[in-house]
Amino acid sequence: MQLQTDEQKQEAVTSHLVLFPHNQQARPDASLLIDLSGAIHASQRIEIDYRSLHNEVTHRKVEPYGITGWKGHWYLGGYCCLRQDYRSFRLDRIQQVQILSETFEKAENFDFEAYVKEQYNAGSIHMEVEFQAEMSTVQQKIPTLYGTLTETPTGVLLQEQYDDVESMARYLMSLNLPFVIHHPPELREALLRLGERMVQLATAQ
Repeated sequence: MQLQTDEQKQEAVTSHLVLFPHNQQARPDASLLIDLSGAIHASQRIEIDYRSLHNEVTHRKVEPYGITGWKGHWYLGGYCCLRQDYRSFRLDRIQQVQILSETFEKAENFDFEAYVKEQYNAGSIHMEVEFQAEMSTVQQKIPTLYGTLTETPTGVLLQEQYDDVESMARYLMSLNLPFVIHHPPELREALLRLGERMVQLATAQ
């Protein structure tokens, strides 16, 4: 087997990551991340010992498709041969991994990024925020993966799903762009609370 260079390993890692905003991701095990990314890049099946939320350990054969940072954790997404369906696996619950020599063909009709976004958006809140800026300016600040950007007569409308209005309020403030919150009202309230805390800090003696 031909050994990968450091540059090839780095490319394998970065080309199969899907990251979501506003989350403090736990740092994954570097060696595990490199091994999984290499298997994804080469379309190699893997075997894992996986510990569930209820501390049950199962042995799985998985066809890995990608890795994502999501809600404070890192996940491997792919086809689980045991469950015969697509699944996501938290990296910190993978107790052992073995890269197999057998390869697989990725399903053309499976969109890993769309699958992750669907999982990520489950049970979340629909948000609409309009930025009073040019589309090019907003795109420099907000990657399209974060949500849908649509031009309006007065700016750019961002529509996305998220489950934490407090962190969304902090994120909006960090963009340094003028904006109007259309929905939900809870986001406006969170922004007001954030503003009040900032004023208190600024005026504290």
